[in-house]
Amino acid sequence: MFLPDASKTYRFRLDQAIHAVYGTYERALGKFSALGGLRAEYAKVSSDLVTGALPFSDSYSGLYPTLHMAYQATARGQFQLNYSRRIRRPESEELNPFPEYTDPYNIDSGNPRLKPESIHSYELGYRHAGDHFSFAPTLYLRDRRNGFTRLTQALNSTTVLRTVANLASDRSAGFEPVLTISAGKELQANLNGNVFYDQIDASNLGYAGRKSVVSWSGTFNVTVTPWTATKFELSSNYRSARLTPQGDSRPSFVLNAGARQNLLRDRISLTFAISDLLKTQRQDTRLDVSGIRQRVTNRRDSQIVYAGLTYHYGRPAKGDKKDKPIQYEDQP
Repeated sequence: MFLPDASKTYRFRLDQAIHAVYGTYERALGKFSALGGLRAEYAKVSSDLVTGALPFSDSYSGLYPTLHMAYQATARGQFQLNYSRRIRRPESEELNPFPEYTDPYNIDSGNPRLKPESIHSYELGYRHAGDHFSFAPTLYLRDRRNGFTRLTQALNSTTVLRTVANLASDRSAGFEPVLTISAGKELQANLNGNVFYDQIDASNLGYAGRKSVVSWSGTFNVTVTPWTATKFELSSNYRSARLTPQGDSRPSFVLNAGARQNLLRDRISLTFAISDLLKTQRQDTRLDVSGIRQRVTNRRDSQIVYAGLTYHYGRPAKGDKKDKPIQYEDQP
């Protein structure tokens, strides 16, 4: 007979209503074109940890404009200037305050008072399209308010609590080049880099002063299709150290490889994929706050190998591609 454990059982209710109205306007004058938009919204959120009698409600409103301007300087080159304000709302688990034990010494819980992120984004870029390549360098500035961040606090000498909170501000400025190469249907490659200066302000959480760091990241994907029904794929991702209010996250790198073979006029697909080919992927975080000095490293014991067979029935719908990108397990 199974009996519920009241200390580990909960009922959490979340109601969210979003009312919005938006419009866009586009105009072209010779080599110059502009697209503008505006969205106004009002949102009401209510949550209730029924088993803990912890109801909470909140409401907020905002205007979210966008502006995209382009100038066709040459037949193959175009300058772009963009601005947008976006919003990111917390997920239900990030709002749920019920504590969940990862193990006897680590507890995770959400924060019902978490506010949505507001992001102002400014971009100045250029795009050049060649016969077999395109190159798009972009300078950007992003100003994020109420950004989500993880916080850890000591409950006693052996137990820590991890939760979610809002940062006062998070500003970043950087350079992001994107290079795409195409050699017919046989070779497709994409290289995306990002070098940026990041500054966070966690004074609203009790941490004095601003923290800053210069970081960079990059992704590389190449697909080789020697025959119509055969595809080989290689992808990689690198991220340098990143800031948190209480420490930092160390660099991470992963390399994935995969292949797909289609048979019987693409009705059958055989897929083979290896995640973390070099066994380098990890999540490495360091904490250095009052009462806590901790370094946590999460990594797999081994790589993940996937082999699959898919059979497609009937004719595909218009626009539906059987040959979708190969999926990898990217979390350690």
